[in-house]
Amino acid sequence: MRKNKLEKIKTVPGLYKYKNINGNYEYIAKVKINYKIKQRNLTKHYQVINQTEAKRVLELFKSEIIGKTIVRGDKITLNTFFYDTYIKTKNEPIQKEYTSYYKCHIKEDIGHFSLSDIRKSAIQTEINKMYNKKKPNGKPYSNRTVAKYQEILRNVFNEAIDSELIESNPASRLKIQVVDNERNLYYIIKSDFIVAIKKLLEEIDKVENQKYKLCLLMLVFTGRRVRELLQLRYIDIDFSTNFILSRKEKKKNKRQSGLIYLNNEIMGIIKQLQQDNSNDTYIFQSKSKKNQPYLYSTIKEHNKKVIKNTDIEFFENETLYIHDYRHFFGQIMRKRIKDLLLIKMVLDHSDTDITTIYSQYGPEDSQEVLNQYYNIVRNNTV
Repeated sequence: MRKNKLEKIKTVPGLYKYKNINGNYEYIAKVKINYKIKQRNLTKHYQVINQTEAKRVLELFKSEIIGKTIVRGDKITLNTFFYDTYIKTKNEPIQKEYTSYYKCHIKEDIGHFSLSDIRKSAIQTEINKMYNKKKPNGKPYSNRTVAKYQEILRNVFNEAIDSELIESNPASRLKIQVVDNERNLYYIIKSDFIVAIKKLLEEIDKVENQKYKLCLLMLVFTGRRVRELLQLRYIDIDFSTNFILSRKEKKKNKRQSGLIYLNNEIMGIIKQLQQDNSNDTYIFQSKSKKNQPYLYSTIKEHNKKVIKNTDIEFFENETLYIHDYRHFFGQIMRKRIKDLLLIKMVLDHSDTDITTIYSQYGPEDSQEVLNQYYNIVRNNTV
């Protein structure tokens, strides 16, 4: 028997028929098993002579194998599957991140629907609504926040498919708009950028915990991403040259981190931490979690305290985020070195178009160039 000769019987889910060599119909039953039982696609061949008999035998087959305890996608809600099954298989950082997002954006919207009742159109509608929603500070959600709605649901439904609760993924091929919400320091802080970063450094220097202090200093003076820094191990540091060595493994975005130089102030703290924590693998190793670095949220909260203690003057409803240290580097150094490719290398961007977002010109730059133009045209000054 070849599989492509099977004919699905639409009125009886799970039942198929085919013609044998004698031209008579025989029947195949396919039964989906409870996802908690590690058995799938069980089939059984019955010699029956008509569809009615095949249907009756199929029901007996179900009872025989699973004792009438079959669980299908129409019997389990998204909330139940997410909390009882999906999230329990993830590591702690993912659990914390996904659970927080799910509770805030998904649980009340579509979580009460059964898995098989959720349609692509319903998910698309909820995603579209997010573009009109505002964060507590009155700003729209970022593209990354909106895209995470699809990311989480796509992963959840893929696991539901693997568990044979549903057959297709309604969270695939959704339309994610691109919202213009790029960060621009000129519209965030009123003071000069160098003055602002110096005020931040004054507060960072007051941080007593040396690991927190080191992480914040590295954010300021290396231009790297916080999650990248948290994964650093002592063996990643070349103590003879003050460079972080390149990691051989590729990232998801198919880029590799280049060599990162560490100034003497940072290296002094690293050497002292290594001496005080000789058994640690990670530079930012947590004391509460065995052989694990700090969570991103931990550094984020300490950075909030630092910013709160400064007297930096912000525009209305604005503040600085942990990622803005990279913007400071781009904005300040663009005017001094005027080499976009070098800034791109330090910030580890895949394209210079991204780097231009981190190193934009401001009002004083337009003032300077317009004055130059005026002097050239009006005063014949070159």
